Amino acid sequence: MTAGRWIMLIFLLLGGGVGALFTIQNLSRTSSLSLDLFVVGFELKQALPVPYLLGGAFGVGLLFGILVMLPAVFRRSSDSTAVDTGAGEAWT
Repeated sequence: MTAGRWIMLIFLLLGGGVGALFTIQNLSRTSSLSLDLFVVGFELKQALPVPYLLGGAFGVGLLFGILVMLPAVFRRSSDSTAVDTGAGEAWT
């Protein structure tokens, strides 16, 4: 393993440890989440623990970021696989 991989492994373990410690310490704290849009309002039926809410928000943000980046990834991969026809223009 290279030094970069060891450093990445150390940071990953430290982040996981901090996340586990936060979850253990705050599992008993709950929050009743509500959303009022002035026209319609939403509220959770039961209060959820704070680590669950943070994990859900992180997961939704990660999923949203992946979905936003997908068109650029496909565009980049299609540009790199374009065939040169010899006429100076790439075939797409």
